[in-house]
Amino acid sequence: MSRFRIAVAGCGSMADTWVRYALSRDDCEIAALVDLKEENSARMAERHGLNCRLFTDIGRAIEETGANLVFDITIPESHKQVVLSSLALGCHVFGEKPMSTSLAECR
Repeated sequence: MSRFRIAVAGCGSMADTWVRYALSRDDCEIAALVDLKEENSARMAERHGLNCRLFTDIGRAIEETGANLVFDITIPESHKQVVLSSLALGCHVFGEKPMSTSLAECR
């Protein structure tokens, strides 16, 4: 059984590297793909042969799939919401950039 159930938040081109890495590991599985545009999630799933649920809301994705790790690959303006929602639901978060666009928001 996989140790990490991952919800990928943001399914643009940068997410391809993160998904390929997760798929290369025995202890990871992609549980959900999340993007404001569901067609982006669907294209990501097709590109990587994923059979996981697609969402437009990170909180719902975590709650409905039991994800315990979030890859935050969204635009910087979305980071605060994604990180706070994910942490509030007990998930670890990996992000490619700071958790917010300002130090004040991070605090």
